[in-house]
This record gives sequence, structure tokens and C-alpha cells, in this order.
Amino acid sequence: MQERLASVLETRGADPQQQAMRRVFLSDIKFPTGAHVLEVGCGTGVLTRVLAGWPNVKAVVGIDPAASLIREAQGLASNLANVTFQEADGRTLPFGDDAFDVVVFDSTLSHVPGPERALAEAHRVLRPGGLLAVLDGDYATATVAFGDHDPLQTCVAAMMANSVNDRWLMRRLPSLIRASGFEEADFRSHGYAETGGGAYMQSVI
Repeated sequence: MQERLASVLETRGADPQQQAMRRVFLSDIKFPTGAHVLEVGCGTGVLTRVLAGWPNVKAVVGIDPAASLIREAQGLASNLANVTFQEADGRTLPFGDDAFDVVVFDSTLSHVPGPERALAEAHRVLRPGGLLAVLDGDYATATVAFGDHDPLQTCVAAMMANSVNDRWLMRRLPSLIRASGFEEADFRSHGYAETGGGAYMQSVI
């Protein structure tokens, strides 16, 4: 199952629409010069590898609770000297206070039971004035239906029930962020529609 998940993550990372969304996402982050960045829930390191070459970024640490995904990430980023990976839970980060300039969650928080704990930990490890950046799906809007009561929608409902902890996370995110001690600075919405062969979504379902 972990091997299949690794393949899905890399397939999604290669999708042009997904890549475009992540470029816009990263462009909105004001990385300070020489930034130390933590990516929580890095998976196979799709975004971590992009961060490694992003302007102003000096070093990136990617963490994930799945040891097999961390091993895959290490292999895929073996040529990047400014990237390290570590097995860890985002709700109990193994780092001291004020350790990072930017903390990134990419498609992570909606899968985490108790996202409040992960946000609180992100606040703790960020330096004063540090930045939190979150990219996630508004999974309450996910659909493959062609009309009302389309039985195909049961496929999406089954996937959500087994892979997403909170389908409404993005609706609650602004209040969760404020409750964790952050000041909300910006919020952007992206649309995503699978119009080609469906390789990414078919591999998920």
C-alpha cells in the first residue's frame, strides 16, 4: 500500500495542473534570504525537491511519519545537498523552538487527526516573524458526478472516507490558524479538474 501511495504522489507531482498550482503557491511565500524551511508531511519529497532550488531557500527538511516514504524521498533527492529527510509526526516535531523561517504543509493537514496540534507545533518551531504556508484540498467539493444522484459519486465518497480525515478543513483553516497564534495574511483558491486520461485520480481511486 505504501509503494502504491508513493507512486500516486509522484504521479500527482508530475501533473501539469498540480505543478502550476504549486508554483503559484510557492510564489506567494516571501522566503527570507537564506531561509531554513520545514515541510511537514513531505511524502516522497515532490515539493521538497522544488523547495531545494527555490530562490532564497538555503536548506529544507522534509518530515513524514511513513518510513517507506522517507526512504523513497531520500533516494529521489540524493543529489540535493541542501535537503534532509526525517521520520517524524507533525504533531510532535523533533525540533527546538525558533528553528525555521518557513513551515509548509502541502496536502497534509486534511489527513491529520487533530490538525490543531500540528499547527501549534509549526508555530513553536517558527522563528519570530516566520511564515506558515498551507496548500490543501477543499475535499467537500470533490466530485466525478454528471448529475444529481450519480452513482459514480459513491467512488469519491468511499475514497474520502478512507483517506481524508477532515473534508472541511479548508473552510475551518482561517479560524484554526488564528487559534494557533498566527495572523492570517492571504488566502487563495485554485480550481482543479481532471480532463485527460485521469492517471492521477484513477490511481487514487
